[in-house]
Amino acid sequence: MNQDRVQGLLALGYECLKNADLESALSYFDQALREDFEDGEVLYALKCSGFWKERLSPEALPEDPFARGDRVLGTWKTFKVFLSRISGGYERASYAFKRLVFGIALKAYLSVPEEKRPNPDPELEFRLGRCRKALGDYTTASAHLAKASAGRKDWARCLAELADCRGLSGDAALSKAGFREAFYLDP
Repeated sequence: MNQDRVQGLLALGYECLKNADLESALSYFDQALREDFEDGEVLYALKCSGFWKERLSPEALPEDPFARGDRVLGTWKTFKVFLSRISGGYERASYAFKRLVFGIALKAYLSVPEEKRPNPDPELEFRLGRCRKALGDYTTASAHLAKASAGRKDWARCLAELADCRGLSGDAALSKAGFREAFYLDP
């Protein structure tokens, strides 16, 4: 058994997940399992892959892109409960699966046809912003969240997400002001 090879295969699998390619990731995880069938991280990655494989199948997801994105993000909450019940807690794997899920949801929301979008569409902008934020694109996320909050001035949750995004991108003053405004609207 070659631990360097196992780690390399896991890294390739995680990279596939970050690019929203679960099938290729599974292939790498299976190869890693053949190298070391007792490696905890390999088993963890395979369990997580199994969880998502059935839930991301075309038959399991709605046709409507908006509903598809919502279903995937809703399943993310279930996945976090699933993670708390399996042993391991491998941060690298959890992060890669987060990128998979939010990447798939982002693609779904971006594929909502223009003619089906009200102008402006704060709900869609909010969802796009949350996905971009989870993927680490704070600048684009802030732009989406700012559009969403402009469409609904009293939306505390959106203001809090925007404030968090601004804080993550290094603008502490705007972040604090945004959190304060969100708190006044809905503590």
